Amino acid sequence: MIGFSTKKLLIVGVVAGGFLATPSESHAIFHWFGHCCAPRTTYLPPAPAANCGTPQVCNYVPVTAYRTQVCNVPVTAYRPITTSNPCTGCPTTTYRPVVTYMQQVRRIPYTTYRLSCPTGQCG
Repeated sequence: MIGFSTKKLLIVGVVAGGFLATPSESHAIFHWFGHCCAPRTTYLPPAPAANCGTPQVCNYVPVTAYRTQVCNVPVTAYRPITTSNPCTGCPTTTYRPVVTYMQQVRRIPYTTYRLSCPTGQCG
């Protein structure tokens, strides 16, 4: 019969042999042991095509944009009121102004600048 420590040693050997028998491309477990801080490779996009020897000049073009603003605007309405004529005593209808405030949306124009670069073709 095999002793308890010998069984443990045999199991550890089989597991380690399984990890070492994996193909060289597979590093599924080995990245846990020390490659956490290795520099990563970043790839840049391909370089743009030659510009026929002339430098490209970009300009800023003024553009009108609009900003939304909410304002309180007075609105005058006239409410009818029945009063009596002081000379004749007859009832007359007069109108009394009533001012309320409503919100109004305004579009305020402003100028901003957009970068404009020509898209010339070499040929």
